[in-house]
Amino acid sequence: QCTGEAVVDGEGSNIAHVVLSKTLTAVDGSVTPTLKLWGLNSPQQGFFPIRLGAQLTDSDDSFPQYLESTATLYAKPATGSASVSAALLTTDGNEKPFRGLGNVLYLRLVFGITLHSATADSDASVKLSLPAGYICSAAAGAPSTLAFFGFGGMPRRGGSLGGSADGTWSNSANVCEYHLKHFSAIYAGMALILKLSVTNPNMALSATSSDNSWTVEVTSKGADSSAVAMPAAKLTTSDSGALTGTLAKAVAVLGFL
Repeated sequence: QCTGEAVVDGEGSNIAHVVLSKTLTAVDGSVTPTLKLWGLNSPQQGFFPIRLGAQLTDSDDSFPQYLESTATLYAKPATGSASVSAALLTTDGNEKPFRGLGNVLYLRLVFGITLHSATADSDASVKLSLPAGYICSAAAGAPSTLAFFGFGGMPRRGGSLGGSADGTWSNSANVCEYHLKHFSAIYAGMALILKLSVTNPNMALSATSSDNSWTVEVTSKGADSSAVAMPAAKLTTSDSGALTGTLAKAVAVLGFL
């Protein structure tokens, strides 16, 4: 008999509870049973490397013996937007949309997957890649006075990251990347609003141009020594719901008359 159980109610089954037959051959030095499970579905948002745990108890579910796998397991989603969803705010920022000018844009991130820097600094990261021609000068938390929050978009903690003890930003050309400090985490379901200080491209760019493509990529080592990167997620407004009209996949860069 095999049934699915959840560690936390309402969060989906993540335990396979197997009751073995009473007629099972006794296990000794010459008998090594193999247990195979079929039809297990991975979470649609994927997950970073984990170690599988197994617990053996008696028929009364007493006297547990527990061990973890030496190898790790991870799963990647079919699309990057399953692990992190992102969009630019249309309600705030972008006051200098002309080519070559310094500008401030606001980006909303909603995480479908947990990032945890378990072993050392920078074991997990969030990379923002702006379209070619942009310069991403800095990224920081957004102020609580944004008009966006008046539309019901206020996330917990105001959508801000912790201080330098939780993580640090680096930037190079059109990329800004957040590196989590040791023991820091960004949990699935968390929403962030980021303030991006940028320099617009030197050429005008339509908001619908294929060259105006923004992406977000989340990476973590999880329980492994090697990092796993989830597929890069393009900005999307498909899950905006009540926030429809306040989010965008890109903004236009205007020329001068």
